[in-house]
Amino acid sequence: MSLLFRQVASALFLLIGLIISLSWYEWKDSSFWMLILGGFLSILGIIGVVTTIAKAEEEIEAVEESEVKSEDVAKEAVDTKVSDSDTKDVTNIYISDSVVYRSNIGEKDKEEAVEAKAEESLEE
Repeated sequence: MSLLFRQVASALFLLIGLIISLSWYEWKDSSFWMLILGGFLSILGIIGVVTTIAKAEEEIEAVEESEVKSEDVAKEAVDTKVSDSDTKDVTNIYISDSVVYRSNIGEKDKEEAVEAKAEESLEE
């Protein structure tokens, strides 16, 4: 049963139960079964409202727990990527006129990278 349907059904049971109970009180020739039926429907309505509230809170907690779990998984993935990148060679990136020049620190000097950059900018 969907949550909305439970809420509407509980409210209707409570409403009808209260109407029948008050009708028994106002009518002079009403039978005793109206009071019993009204009380029964009112109690069913109250129980339905309480259980619907409890179920809604459980669903909210489940959603929050799943969000926390997904955040934890995302953090673990980021931590894993960071630890993977720590083991790789460190590279310098020079950006000029939307061209990216990469050089490994251990293989090329900064001067050679600047000269390569200047040569390629002359070629363009």
